[in-house]
Order: sequence, then structure tokens, then C-alpha cells
Amino acid sequence: MSSRGRSEYKYGEEDRKSVYRRQGLEALFTYTPFKIIYMTKDAFVMSFWCPSGFKCYYHDQVTEVSSLLGDLSKLSQFRSKLKQLKELWSVGKIDEVLVEDHNVNLYRVFKALKISKNSDCYVLLVHSKVHDYLTGSLTESILKEYLKKHGKRVLAEFSYASLNESPAFCRLGLVLITHRKRCPLEEVCPFKHPRGSVKPCTHFITRYQESYFSIYKVMPIIAIKISVRDDVNEVPILALSYGSKPLMTLYYVSPVDVIAYYEGIYFKPKKYEAPFVFLPFRNTLGVRLFSTSSLKIKFDDATLDGLIKSVMQSGQNRLKNWLLFKARLLKYVGIEGSRVRRLKGLIPWLKMENIVMNAIKEGRVEYLYDFVNNNFVNKDLDDDDIRLLKFILVHSLAHVILQSLLRYTGLGERELSYIIELEDNSIILYVFEAVSGGYGFLRQLSEEPQKLYDIILESLIAMGGEELKTYCTAEVKYDSLERLLNDLDRLGQQGGSDKKFMDTINKLKLLIESLWELYSKLGINLHAHTLYFSLAKLIPGRYKEKLEDIADRLLALFYAFDGNVGCGFLEEGCTLGPFIEPISISYSLLEFLGSKADKFKAPPTLRVKAGTLLRRWLPTAIREVKIATSNINVYSDLTQMLRESCGKGVKIKILLGKNAVNDKYSIDSVDMLLKDLGSCVQVRLNEGLHAKMIVIDDIVVIHGSFNLTKSGLEDNIEEVSLTLEPEMVKKLSSEFDELWDKASPVNSGNDLRR
Repeated sequence: MSSRGRSEYKYGEEDRKSVYRRQGLEALFTYTPFKIIYMTKDAFVMSFWCPSGFKCYYHDQVTEVSSLLGDLSKLSQFRSKLKQLKELWSVGKIDEVLVEDHNVNLYRVFKALKISKNSDCYVLLVHSKVHDYLTGSLTESILKEYLKKHGKRVLAEFSYASLNESPAFCRLGLVLITHRKRCPLEEVCPFKHPRGSVKPCTHFITRYQESYFSIYKVMPIIAIKISVRDDVNEVPILALSYGSKPLMTLYYVSPVDVIAYYEGIYFKPKKYEAPFVFLPFRNTLGVRLFSTSSLKIKFDDATLDGLIKSVMQSGQNRLKNWLLFKARLLKYVGIEGSRVRRLKGLIPWLKMENIVMNAIKEGRVEYLYDFVNNNFVNKDLDDDDIRLLKFILVHSLAHVILQSLLRYTGLGERELSYIIELEDNSIILYVFEAVSGGYGFLRQLSEEPQKLYDIILESLIAMGGEELKTYCTAEVKYDSLERLLNDLDRLGQQGGSDKKFMDTINKLKLLIESLWELYSKLGINLHAHTLYFSLAKLIPGRYKEKLEDIADRLLALFYAFDGNVGCGFLEEGCTLGPFIEPISISYSLLEFLGSKADKFKAPPTLRVKAGTLLRRWLPTAIREVKIATSNINVYSDLTQMLRESCGKGVKIKILLGKNAVNDKYSIDSVDMLLKDLGSCVQVRLNEGLHAKMIVIDDIVVIHGSFNLTKSGLEDNIEEVSLTLEPEMVKKLSSEFDELWDKASPVNSGNDLRR
């Protein structure tokens, strides 16, 4: 295995190295900046990276700058004694590449710092505007105006005290974490409350005597770019159908190169009072995976269209409502070119949070239902809706396929990964081994196509079984909500004359009744993430502890959101990011498809004309089409289909039988094809031929009683079969090859005359 795919972190002096190794994508998840990599009773090991728009410093001997820890306004005085964070990363860089709008720094060794009781290590992240104010180059009035407009994520201080002893933060997000007992921005903050008072700002929270990781969950947003080299051939492995239509075609593509990098870091609060903070990276950190293996899975666009249409017309209104709700939330994220705009993943949740708060402001139980129904569900479909619904379908199937491959290979969740791209109006799923050089499992499966076919087919069929039901199907019972309402009434009675407390109780009751109205009429509910932040706004700080049990029970009732993986709150391992995953995957949809499991198996005989089947499957060819027919009589549609295949570089072999000898239509057809298609087509004659078949890329066989004539393909009632099982396809294709090798060349129609 190439050492270029192996990453590690190091901390401390070179003579006392501490090394922790991870490979490939796993390295990015393990060494995420601001996430605790390793901890002991008295120490934390963390990696740090400077976000866009920030000035970042560190010092490993805080005693030299102890006054700064007491008074941040002394930054100008002590700045020369601090080290810039980029100095930590000054050596060991492998390469630097531009990927879209990100400058990606590639390291073999990820650097980290050990912060312990005795190490005196200190890390300061300060927004450039605040930095300029603290160092005297920006006036207080300009800073206040800036904070008023953009006042989030401007300061973070990491020390042993802020990580373990007494973490403090601004609930509005201006101060992510600090060790200080009063807000260091209090004098310049336009949001200070109470204004003009000498009392500490009520937005600055110091009461938690817990560790940093009890306050935040650190979640990376990782972008993945896969590159297929120009000299790499796509090797068709197998195809799967839905009914008699092509659903997906699998190719083995190797070697491919992958670059994965951080687009930013989310700090998701674990406490109601903690802020939600996102730190974006433009100049960022990443890994490159050389020469790994991948499966390219190309989904048939027409079949996806048909599947979405069948779902919308199925009469299953709850499923339809869920999909429309998710697709229209996904619109806020957007898909640009071949990539999902991950950095906009939070926007749908902010929109829903605003809707909830507007519902409370309006004071009407029906407001939430009316808004969601009118703006998300009860609207005509447009082309963007269809596109996003197909994306949700493919992403849902991607999780099913990936999980089945993980179970078979025994790899960890981040050792086998995927990316979804759009190419020429087709949706492409790449599944790849997430280390340089790969593990060899995908190559092995590509050489055992029947095994791979069985793995994927069984996973698709299982979607309708009990295993899927262990995932999330959102179900809310009114008696549980009723108990919550009763408990709120009881708490309200205990609140006595506290009008603000009663107002909070009434708002919570309105929220619960609004959620039930939405669920009972449309069968959908809001994600727990939306409720979490709505509750944070609805419940004033002084009542949070008293109402914590109510909030937890409400969140538990709406924890499931039609398919969160393993019922997780937010799935950070999904390659689309934790906030896009819940709205871009649907287990209700998978359950619907699983209930029609028989459609994933091609029936022995089909009630469909051979010409219809050929029109569906011939466009999937990328290499070679083999046709065995007793005689031939081409017509305009058939000629056009063959011409389009030739235009893609597909080679066509036509093997004729004895009925073509002295047959005027066969003679004329051969002359026409050879003239029209040129070297793309080869024709041979084997008078012992009885088989009638069309073999596409050695992965699909259409066979039966039909000949390659208009009557055989379009008019007659013929026996037609579709074979996709790789072992049977191989057998039929080998039969064709044997007959072809024994056949005589036909260079013109005259060669058929006797």
C-alpha cells in the first residue's frame, strides 16, 4: 500500500513523538480540526486549522503571555510572542492543489497540539475585524457596525481551562469557547444584555462545569473529487433492471485518484444555550488517494423518471408528501454542475426554524400545516422537482448498496465511500476504496460479477423486509403528545404569577399542537434538529433547566425523520454532509420499492415486444453489441439505434444464419449497414446458427424467437427474455463467440448469394 495514503498526527517535540495513524478518508474524520483526537484524564490532543477570515495564534508556554489570558485587549502587546498557527503546519506539506474554489494543502502528517494541565498550551482564533480592533487598526464604531451585521463566529480560545474546567461561550455565537468569566467582547458587542449595565451580559454562559465535548459535537463538511485518468477504460461488469427496464449499469474503473478536503467545520451544540457555529475553509486541508479502485454505477434516467412517476401516482400520500417536502427543502441547497452545494446544507434548517417561529408568532395551530402544505406539498411538479426527486432516489439506493458492500467486505464505514455526480443528464454513483492503492475488494468483486450481482440484488430485495423497518419510519402517537400537554399544564399551575413562564408554557403547547396538526394531516414531521433550535429560542435561559425534561421528550417523539441512518440525529459520515443527508434520503421510498421486489428480477419471459426491449437497453452499450439472427431486414428505427451506438464508439457484430442466404431483404440490409455504418459493423455467416440473441457489453442478453426484422422486433408476438445474471450471460455470450469464430466473413450482400 502506498505510504501517500497514510496520514498521522504528531504532537510534542521531535525527540518524544506521539503518533496516531489513520489512512485515507478515515484520516479526515479522525483528525478533524477542533475535534478531540485523543484524551486522557489530564490532557487533550487536538488538531487546529485557521478558518477563512481569521487570525490564528498558539503558544505552548502560556506563562510567557499569562497577562493575555487575563485581558484579551493586550493582544497587541503580546502578539509578537505568539506563534501563528500556520507555523505549526510549516513543514511536511506534500503538495498544494486548487480544487474548484478551494486551495487544498496536502500533508502526510497532520499536526496536533497537546493541551494539558501542565503543558500551558493556548490557541487563539480571532476574526480579522476583531483582531484589527484589538491591535488598534480598527475603530470601535466600525467593529460594532460589523458585528451588528455579521455578528457570529468571531472568537475562540482553547486552553485546558476552556476545554475541561470551565468552558464559557456566547449563546449568540460570537464567542465559541473561552476560559474567561466575562465575555471578552462585552465592551464592543452591540448585542450586550442588559445594555449599558455593568452586570455581565446574559448571553454569555459560564454555568456549565463540563468539558468542551459536552458542549459541542464537531462535525466536518468533507468534499470529495474523483478523477478518472484519460487512459483508464471502464469495464462493464453487470446490469440490474426494474421490470424490464435498465435501472443501473455497473463498471469497474481503476485506477482513479481522489482528493478529499474540508469545506468547513460545524459546531453543533449539545446544550440548548450553546450556539450553532460554522467555520468555513477556503485555504484548507485535505488528503489525496492515488490509484484506488472504484465501481461506477450509472443510473438510467428514463427508468428513474418512470419510478418517480409511479411513486407520485401510487396513491401513497404520506410517501408522496415526504418526498415533495424533502425535495423542496433540498432546493435551498441546490445542485450546481456535478456537485451538491454542501456549504448551503444549513439553509433548509434555518428556513424551517423561521417557519416554526412564525407559527408561534401568528398564534394559530393551523399556520404550520398551511405553510408546509401550500409551499412544499401542494404544488405542481417542475423539472427541478423531478431532478431532485431522482437525486433522493439514487442517494437512498447508494446507502443501501454501500451498506451491502461493507457487510460483504468487512471494511469500516470510512474505508469504503461514495460520491454522486451528474454527467450528461445521468446520475452517476462512484463507490471507491478510500485509501491509496485500494484494498483489492472491488477488483475481486469485478472479477466475480455473479457474486457482486447477488450482493446488490439481495440488498434491493431486502428493502421490503424487516431489516429496513429497524431504521426510521417516523410515527407519532397523540397520547404521548397529550401527556406532554398535561405536564405543561401542571408546570404552568406551579409557575404561579410568573407571566413570562406562563407565556413560555403556552408557546410550547402551541408548538406541540401545531406539530400534531402537520403530522395528522400530511403524515410528516419536522426534523429534531429544527425543533432543537426552535426550543432554544422559545425557552428563555432561566427556564431551560426547569423545562429540560419536556424538551427532551418532545425531541424524542420527533427524532425519526423518514430515514436517518440508524435513527441518528444527524449523520456526520454521509458524504453529502450531516445536514443534507436527512433531506436527501428516504427509507419510506426504499420501503415502497422493496414492496415491489419482484421487479428487480427480470422474469423468464416478458410481455413486451423485442423492439421495445432493444430501445431500452441498446443505449446502455459502451463497447460491443453482438447480434445473432437467422435473417435480417433493417428499417429506419433499427438503423438509427445502431447508428447512435456506433457514434459512441460501440462495435457491432451481426451473425447471420442460413435463412439469410439468397434472401433479398438480408442482402439489401447488409449492403445498407456496411455502407452506412462502415467499420463499426462486422457481419458473418454461420449456416448452422439457431440461436437468436442480442448481447450487450457481455452483461445483458435479449433472446427469444425473434429475428432482426421489423416483423420480428415490432409486429409479431414473439418469445422474448431478458437475462442479466452474469453466469448465464457469460454462457450465452460464449456460445455466440464460438459460432462467430466458425463463421465466414460477409463483406457485402453478394456474399449471401449462392
